[in-house]
Amino acid sequence: MKKITSLLALFVLATTFTFCTISSGDSVEYGLVTDITQSFPLAITANETGECISFSETSPFDLKSNSQISENYSRVNGIIINSLYWEVVDYVGDEGVFLNSGVLKIGNTSFDMGKVDLKASDVADAKFLFSDTAKLSAIAQEILPTGVVTVTIEAASGGNCDNDFSFNLSITANVTVTVSPA
Repeated sequence: MKKITSLLALFVLATTFTFCTISSGDSVEYGLVTDITQSFPLAITANETGECISFSETSPFDLKSNSQISENYSRVNGIIINSLYWEVVDYVGDEGVFLNSGVLKIGNTSFDMGKVDLKASDVADAKFLFSDTAKLSAIAQEILPTGVVTVTIEAASGGNCDNDFSFNLSITANVTVTVSPA
């Protein structure tokens, strides 16, 4: 009899615990941590005089390119950008061509890109990290209402400027997206 009472008490306790867990699980926010990577193709045509040129390109960066985020975006109530970096991918052109005094604007937030050798960066798989938490927070607040922010690269070519070149500017953001319950 004592075993039956103990088993019955254990069963009631387990059922109550499961019910509370399910009940509270339905009303708790959850966070999705993921990497969002988007590439922006750039093709620069040398001018006839062979002088280095300035160029600018603008494209959207869309968090909703991730299907999990897209499906739940109407319930997103917070975004944290944990890390953000860019890299040169698929460079086509001569050696010795570099970005000179480049600026990457993500929404209203700007980052200096510095002087970067395009081919060497691609070969080395170099990643250029932006770690200013105040700037990352500003981008997160700007992207929150729609899930999209404009990315603009403004740069000047340097070095071997009398030839055409192209590359993909790849941007990766590691984000935590907070979703409220359905």
